[in-house]
Amino acid sequence: MNDELKNQLARAVEKGIALAEKTGEFVIDQVPDLVHQFLLWHAIDYSVWLVVGLLLLVGVNFMTKQIGLKQIPEYDSENQHLYIYRFGRYFKKEYEYDTIPNSLVLSFFIRVMGYVLVFSMIIHNVLGLLKIWIAPKIYLIEYFINQ
Repeated sequence: MNDELKNQLARAVEKGIALAEKTGEFVIDQVPDLVHQFLLWHAIDYSVWLVVGLLLLVGVNFMTKQIGLKQIPEYDSENQHLYIYRFGRYFKKEYEYDTIPNSLVLSFFIRVMGYVLVFSMIIHNVLGLLKIWIAPKIYLIEYFINQ
């Protein structure tokens, strides 16, 4: 009974070794395609986020330009035009500022912060795409070291 158990165990080990060899050969055969798909996926990921960053850049620019657009012309007692602007932005007849309105400060703050965040997002994604395109092996090494 002991010999029979040893024979079955030896056959199971041989089958396991054969399966491991076949699996190893399969993995080795598939590595180039796997690396290609991995790099392609990450290039598309960087590209999508680059497009999102560009759309955000356009959105920030559009939003900050909308703050302060002319809304309703009004006339004062001397029949001069006073244009009422969103968020309290007013111009005189000669289009000079009465005071520094809050909407200009808000617009400036949103624009500066938006541009800083969006440009950093764009630069990060462009650099990632360049690394995949110019040095894919370095990108793979850095990716797997950082994971």
